[in-house]
Amino acid sequence: MKGDANKLPFKNFTFNCIVSIEVVDYLEPKRFFQECNRVLQKDGFLSFIRQKTAAYKSIG
Repeated sequence: MKGDANKLPFKNFTFNCIVSIEVVDYLEPKRFFQECNRVLQKDGFLSFIRQKTAAYKSIG
């Protein structure tokens, strides 16, 4: 899918599950979560993983 995560191209209540991996830190979080809430079904599930920047630091 190609699109804007702050303005998802889906109708309201389209999904029962959203999985977001290392995306939230690159967006405006409040807007992203509002969009997730909009497209999730009433009892939908949102799973997100944030980037752990310390894991990418050089050793030595």
